[in-house]
Amino acid sequence: MEIADYLLKLEKNLMVGSGRWVAEFNESFRNFPVGRQVFDLYVRGGTRTRGLLLSRLFAYFSLPNYNVAFYVKHVPRDDFNLGELRKVIEDRAVKHNIRWNWLALIRGGSFAEKLVKKVDSFSKQELGIVLVNTAEQDVDTSENILGRKALSLVRTWK
Repeated sequence: MEIADYLLKLEKNLMVGSGRWVAEFNESFRNFPVGRQVFDLYVRGGTRTRGLLLSRLFAYFSLPNYNVAFYVKHVPRDDFNLGELRKVIEDRAVKHNIRWNWLALIRGGSFAEKLVKKVDSFSKQELGIVLVNTAEQDVDTSENILGRKALSLVRTWK
């Protein structure tokens, strides 16, 4: 699957597909600059859903009102710094009061085993990290709750 096609399917899935079960993603941006990084896709929203009177009332009293953000970056080579990407996202999260963040790194090939192990062992709860290999339709996620939840969000090749 081409990267542009994947980005389009992922954006649609977050905004109107299975992403609605996690949060109300209501804005998306392409080539979104954050600090010294540019993300191919940035989708943001909140955990409070909108709806008719009863669902709004239920959401107001039972759901937390968190801001959420999903960052997607195409990384064709291994010459990127994961720590710098995390730092940029964490700084933006503090500045804009974003409680749940996801970082999806996509590539049309496999990732280095060292990077996969680093992501697998990542346990910080505010950021879920996902490695997506679009050529082999393979996904590796961080072991925290956000990483595991992102698994259902990024599988869009059906």
